Amino acid sequence: MLFFRSHSKRKINGYKYIPCLFESVGKVIVRDDQEKGKIFDDEFWIVKEGPGIVLIQNSLVTKYAGLGSFTEYPAGEKEGTPGIWLDTNERTIYINEKAEEEYTNIKFPTLKGYTVEATYSGRYDIVVCLAKRNY
Repeated sequence: MLFFRSHSKRKINGYKYIPCLFESVGKVIVRDDQEKGKIFDDEFWIVKEGPGIVLIQNSLVTKYAGLGSFTEYPAGEKEGTPGIWLDTNERTIYINEKAEEEYTNIKFPTLKGYTVEATYSGRYDIVVCLAKRNY
């Protein structure tokens, strides 16, 4: 049994959403109005959530994007902010050819202290599983 608690109070169309910060905007198009340094409250929705674990999902404009993860630890802080990077590969279609940056980096500031444990990138969606670590 999962015990639900919300990281985001926003509910749109019945889904709870996780706010995300676009740290950089590269060739992968997540949404048509993506902008560097902008926080979107309605981009990644919560698929499942339990104590110390959350599974989030997003549909992309770009198809078959590469996906990786990172955790940013500001100086002197023990808990980092998790994030993902999106990149293009030989299969990727519908990209922003005019992008100046290579990667699209997205951070999840409300999930501080979580780490990305697993990712999936398919044709239409990306899925990210994050877990809270007690080191």
